[in-house]
Amino acid sequence: MAVVRWGSNADDRLTAAIVGYDPGCMNGVLGSNDFKQRYGVSDDGGETMYLTPTTKSLFSSLAVIGALIGCFIPAAVTNKIGRKGCFMMASVSHMIGVCILLAAPPAAVFILGRIFIGVALGLITAISGAYLNEASSPGLRGSIFSILQQMLTVGTVLSNGINWATKSLPGANSWRVSVGFQFLISIVMLSASLVAPESPSVLVRWGRSEDAANSLAITQGLDSFSDEVQTIVRRLEKDSPSTSAIITKEDMLHPTPPAPTFWTLFRECFQGTALRRTLLVAAVSALCLSTGFVFWTSYGTTFLADAGVSDAYMVSFILAAVQFACTIPTIWLTDLLGRRTLLLIGTSIMGLVLFLAGLLYTVLPRGHPTATQMLIAGAVTYIGSYGATWGPVTWLVMAEPLSARHRIPQTTVTFAVYWLTYLVIGFATPFLVDRSAVNMGPYICYLWFGGVVVALLWVYACVPELTGLSEGQIDMLFEQRVPAWRSKAWKREMIAAEEAVVAAERGVVVVVSGGMGHNSAETLVVAGGDCGKGMKAVDAGEKDDKKQTMVQHEVREVDSSSDSDRE
Repeated sequence: MAVVRWGSNADDRLTAAIVGYDPGCMNGVLGSNDFKQRYGVSDDGGETMYLTPTTKSLFSSLAVIGALIGCFIPAAVTNKIGRKGCFMMASVSHMIGVCILLAAPPAAVFILGRIFIGVALGLITAISGAYLNEASSPGLRGSIFSILQQMLTVGTVLSNGINWATKSLPGANSWRVSVGFQFLISIVMLSASLVAPESPSVLVRWGRSEDAANSLAITQGLDSFSDEVQTIVRRLEKDSPSTSAIITKEDMLHPTPPAPTFWTLFRECFQGTALRRTLLVAAVSALCLSTGFVFWTSYGTTFLADAGVSDAYMVSFILAAVQFACTIPTIWLTDLLGRRTLLLIGTSIMGLVLFLAGLLYTVLPRGHPTATQMLIAGAVTYIGSYGATWGPVTWLVMAEPLSARHRIPQTTVTFAVYWLTYLVIGFATPFLVDRSAVNMGPYICYLWFGGVVVALLWVYACVPELTGLSEGQIDMLFEQRVPAWRSKAWKREMIAAEEAVVAAERGVVVVVSGGMGHNSAETLVVAGGDCGKGMKAVDAGEKDDKKQTMVQHEVREVDSSSDSDRE
């Protein structure tokens, strides 16, 4: 049991480390002198070699082509090989890609290696969030996704640390050590995949409900026969059509309709309340990159060097370390403050420092020490804010709102948008900042500031607070079309209504009134007492103004004997 739980934990954490390691690794590789000698060009007869913006874009961003392929693979194969099989496939693809890069082949073959790595990254991003969301309890989702983001930053710190430590090594070792270290991570991830439990949702679709209960027991540390586990399994059985080939007597007496195809579910993602969920997660996946984070992780080293920073490798390592340190508090803050609050706070801070950094470069002469210092300080503050807010919360928001029925196609859409955005930003950035092209330099901060403003508006208008809600409660929120800015109040009112139900079962009368009037929890009226104690019905809607928005509770003990006497 301990080995299986280790496999589950190690699998998720190592996949996150691989995703975080890759951009930091390429960030340093592109700055290596030996790498420039192999793949660069010269304007002075070979004295000074440099990588053209096109080369930088192709080597960094074309891994996204593989990632786009990878994020579509789970939709086609998950029902056949499960999420464990997808993890194994990602490990093998990643190892193949690393081996190609280590051989230092011609540029075209090097790009092929990057595509293999991209396939692995696409697979990982498409299945990790779904796996965690299916296997974790509502009260722990926030902290678990924060730990996932923390491991992603561990990968970033490792890659930048290795880049910094090996930058002075002779020849190709100055970049091959950083690339080769990924192979070790892939081996451990493959080993963990072999012993990790399968996703309970997949097991239910395979008709293996008992194994699904055992999987939940392992990942959540509960007994497989506990009420909590059995409730989750029953919900999965209701929401996930079985793909089992076993036909039981019950199936023959009460045949169930065939399981919907992927394309049927895909079309449903853009209909009814599912459309809101799809747009929500897809937009967040794009906005988390449009704020400028990809720029710092993929091109920060070369950008800082061009901006006049003396030791860009050291600063890149410091930025990665700051991101890691700022991720730690979110293990608690994500559930304490909530997803929506953290996103709003983080976006505000990120926007402020980006605007100030761009402003100083506008009013001060180019190369002025104060402007350079502000650029470094702004980068540190920005990365810290991102690591404490958008970093972990983005992955949570991209997984939490998805419905059990549409999770696979919605995940596919989400990460297709994510990697397409990554491709556009990753390909365009070198041309925007390179001195041989547009040469925006630090003025690019204004561009990222614009992205942050759009993200701030989207979060306020469209991202609801889902902290602590079960899948059923999340479904209820979207079905009742609760506005994002009303989600916190809706949650409080729903909890109050559920407490009223519990109180009613104990023999008390509870009046819950007010609200928006969508048959929601806030308009629920509960009258207490069980049938044997004289139930008293109270219709709060007749007593109170329906426009009232605050939930009022009146709880009083019911004297069943006096009620009986009056009757």
